[in-house]
Amino acid sequence: MYRVLIFIIVISSFLNGLKAMGLYSAIPQETATLTKPMQSSITRNNVNSNIKKLNTDKYTINEEQSFQTTLEGFGEVRFVSTKTKKDEIPKNYFFLLDDRERVIYSFPDLYGNEWWYADEGVEAVAFKDLNKDGLKDAIIIAYYETGSGPDGAKPFPIAGIYFQKKNKTFTTLPALDQALNDQGHNQTIKDVIQYVSKQRINVN
Repeated sequence: MYRVLIFIIVISSFLNGLKAMGLYSAIPQETATLTKPMQSSITRNNVNSNIKKLNTDKYTINEEQSFQTTLEGFGEVRFVSTKTKKDEIPKNYFFLLDDRERVIYSFPDLYGNEWWYADEGVEAVAFKDLNKDGLKDAIIIAYYETGSGPDGAKPFPIAGIYFQKKNKTFTTLPALDQALNDQGHNQTIKDVIQYVSKQRINVN
């Protein structure tokens, strides 16, 4: 029995010596189990601490063109169409809000924001996977006017597309937006889908 005790003491001393020299550590799976939840919690808190509510004093929400939807990487969200002034020119802007009305994503400028938006504002919004990559894209049709010249106040439609990328952000393809508008495929959502479905599109 004394020999067994002496053997255990020797082994313990040997392992402690290895730890001191950095030659022995805990099982990797055990380390991962201890550290991963802490890292996830820290990341989540850092993200949430930067989220703020939409400034409704600056942005006016178009309730008729704002919708609940589910998007990859965001889950169930509220897509909101808004209008505001930038450099004294009225513009359309779009956001994703969480269930506490906080902005979790701001979309890039819509193609057409170089002109004044018309009183008709945003005419249509649709969500569809246009380039068959498994991610929903957003189609917008809004009315604008140049604001100058004899026909400056005559509203005209402009279609713009937000393609979702693999990193879950959204991007625009200005050349595609220009082409579908120049060729008049901007009257309805169906027009946009028919035109874009014939194009080869890769945003990643």
